[in-house]
Amino acid sequence: MTGNLVFMLHSHLPYFRKVGSRLSGEEWLYEAMAESYIPLLDTLEELARRGLPLRLSLGFTPILLAQLADAYVADRFDEYLAAKIRAAGYDVLKFGMDSREDLLALAVRTKEWYERVRESFHNRHQRNLVATLRRLQETGAVELTASAATHAYLPLLVQESAIRAQLAVGVEMYREAFSRRPLGFWLPECAYRPGLDSHLADLGICYFFVDTHTIEGGLPADRSSAFAARPARPPEPRSLEAPTGRTTFLAYRLANSGVVAFGRNSRVGLQVWSADHGYPGDGWYREFHKREIDSGHKYWRVTDRRSDLGVKALYNPAEALARVREHAAHFTALVAGMLEDFERSTGWPGVVVACYDTELFGHWWFEGVAWLREVLCRCAVHPSLRLTTPSAYLAAHPPLYEVELPESSWGLGGQHYVWFNPATEWLWPLLYEAQSRMEELAELYPDATGDRRRVLNQAAREVLLLQASDWPFLITTGQATDYARDRFQVHLARFRRLADAVGPELYSPSFLAWLAELEESDRLFPNLDYRIFRRPVKGGATSECANSSWATAVYS
Repeated sequence: MTGNLVFMLHSHLPYFRKVGSRLSGEEWLYEAMAESYIPLLDTLEELARRGLPLRLSLGFTPILLAQLADAYVADRFDEYLAAKIRAAGYDVLKFGMDSREDLLALAVRTKEWYERVRESFHNRHQRNLVATLRRLQETGAVELTASAATHAYLPLLVQESAIRAQLAVGVEMYREAFSRRPLGFWLPECAYRPGLDSHLADLGICYFFVDTHTIEGGLPADRSSAFAARPARPPEPRSLEAPTGRTTFLAYRLANSGVVAFGRNSRVGLQVWSADHGYPGDGWYREFHKREIDSGHKYWRVTDRRSDLGVKALYNPAEALARVREHAAHFTALVAGMLEDFERSTGWPGVVVACYDTELFGHWWFEGVAWLREVLCRCAVHPSLRLTTPSAYLAAHPPLYEVELPESSWGLGGQHYVWFNPATEWLWPLLYEAQSRMEELAELYPDATGDRRRVLNQAAREVLLLQASDWPFLITTGQATDYARDRFQVHLARFRRLADAVGPELYSPSFLAWLAELEESDRLFPNLDYRIFRRPVKGGATSECANSSWATAVYS
């Protein structure tokens, strides 16, 4: 018996370029690059060079790809790394003078760690992580998925033109970055509503991911303790199609579009994600929240997850690595056992889909990349476990059952509360007004040229930025409420000024200077065509993959 494991790592951050280096500004991006993206890509390249049968699904949102390929971001990231190395150097001097040998060793280790990241960024990745992603996909080690342009919360966008714009821009950005069409799509927040799959089919998408309860029915597992609200029960699924009832161990074809849905496995999700039940809360792992007061570096371990920061014990890298190996062995055995039980009871080869935010590995959970490396190595030699990608799994096991799925997400209560609640409901009418106006402008000026076209294209960029799910999310969680409100209002004000100015044939020098500044600061999607916001033509789309062999559809 052989079971299948799909790792799906989803990577996303808001558009932080040139919005400052405050707590909720560019520094978030540079932390993720240094602590998650570069260590992960280094690990994947190393394993691929060793010839391991590595298979991993990885997604970077278009708005994140745009930043990772930006020369300004690369320059600022260099400055960030230099500052981190200097700060660790100060700690080395300070702890040496104070004869704190335990802290001194940790400071030296931290300094060397950031120096390796800098060396890798320059020499291995040539300051371009997108090129590395492309290279990994071309070797077959990684299957990259597309996503919505600015990580919009799609079920709440309402207007079909707005949904279509988010999806189409995302697919086009993928083509530009990787010179091929995407097979898979990550719906932001696993948020689905009926009809989204038809839009995906129009764009040639073959599969996407949803949360566990969307497939199985019932209440979702709570992914966060940050909210205290009464969860809403999602709609009950319709008739059970598979012999064992709907299960995330199988993939399902959607009846109307032919696109395939994979369900996130909640058990392996909680095992890794949950602070209460998962690996990252282990006492030997590095504490995320406690920092050295001057440098900001982290030299302590979790100790007891519920203990005050003041009583945290010092970090012990050797003990942490030992726990990594233990937890990797546990995870591998857990997945293998689940798949063996499924095949024994059904006679079918199943798949476990393990979906996580990439930033969990390395940034939030410092040892996470090392853990992932250990799991991938163990799976590569496991007698009954095969690492695979969604397209490879479907090529070997085309879905036999069709379903209709309910509206859902992986947020609190399984639906929309995190993004639409009393704290955020004010922004949605403003967003809908902007979307409708952009749609009207796209219809009114079907063939704009010159400066008018520049104005319309920039207006379309501002609407896409306005749609980002990050603004309501940050307001709801309280992580950066004022910042998120300000960002939403800034993009709204910019859009309104641009929309008001579309009419004239000639623009004042001051307006054109402002437009040029805006094109430089909000410069993502350089080939964006504002006409993407025109009303979509209705049609009965069916995914290309629904009518062709999966074996020939893969990478065609």
